[in-house]
Amino acid sequence: MSTRENPDPEHRSPLRRFGPVVVVALVVAVVGGYYLARPAEVVVAPGARAPEISLPLLGGGGRVTSSDLEGKILVLNFWGSFCPPCRDEAPILDRAHREYGDYGVVVLGIDVQRDSDAAALRFADEFGMTYRLLKDRGGELAATLEVNDRFLPQTFFVHRDGTFAEVEVAGLTTGNRTSFFGGLEWDELSEQLDSMLAAR
Repeated sequence: MSTRENPDPEHRSPLRRFGPVVVVALVVAVVGGYYLARPAEVVVAPGARAPEISLPLLGGGGRVTSSDLEGKILVLNFWGSFCPPCRDEAPILDRAHREYGDYGVVVLGIDVQRDSDAAALRFADEFGMTYRLLKDRGGELAATLEVNDRFLPQTFFVHRDGTFAEVEVAGLTTGNRTSFFGGLEWDELSEQLDSMLAAR
C-alpha cells in the first residue's frame, strides 16, 4: 500500500504561496482608489458649502464656473421647458435679474438633463429669459443637489460666502428649508433676496 507524501511547503506553486497577498493588495488598491477618486460629499443644508459649478451656457458661448461667481448672491433655479409652473416663474426671475443685478445678485437658470437645447431655447425666447441659462445635460449638479426633474421648478439660494441660505419665505420647501419647490411669486423672491442682502 503506497502512501502520499505531504508536499514540501517551500515547493508550493507561486499562486498558492502568494495568492492571499495578491488578493489583499488588490482589495486595498481598489478601495483606496475609490475613496481617492470619488468627490467630496456635499451636504445640502443651510450653512453648508454649495458645490462647485461648472456648466455650459445654453446656446453656446462658454461656461460658467464657481470662480466667475465668487462674492455673489446666487439664485439657482432648476427648470425645464416641459414644466408648466416654470412659465409663470420665468418673468419673475427675469425681474429679479434686472432689479437685483446691481446689488450682486446672480440668477442662474439651470436647464435639467431630460430637456433639449432646442426646446429650452424656444422656451427662453418665448418667455423673455435674459438671465444666464445653463444646461446640466449630464445631470451631475441636479444629482448632487438631489433635484428630481419631476418636481420642477426647484430653487436654491447661496450666500456671498458660498454657503446655502435658508429659505425664509412660506411655501413648499425641503425638510431643512434649503430649497423652494414650485414657482416663486415676486413677493416671495424679493423678500428672500432682501433678507440675504441685509444679512451679509
